[in-house]
Amino acid sequence: MRNISYKLFLIFLAGIIFAQNQSPYLDIANELLVRKKLAKKLPDIF
Repeated sequence: MRNISYKLFLIFLAGIIFAQNQSPYLDIANELLVRKKLAKKLPDIF
């Protein structure tokens, strides 16, 4: 029982670490989506 709980805890920690490493990519993707939407609405700026 303790072995299973340790494995679940380690998987949970690995998931948190992996999610934090992905956040810069999500920020860049959101920035590009915003620029794309603004370029359609305001073509003179971009």
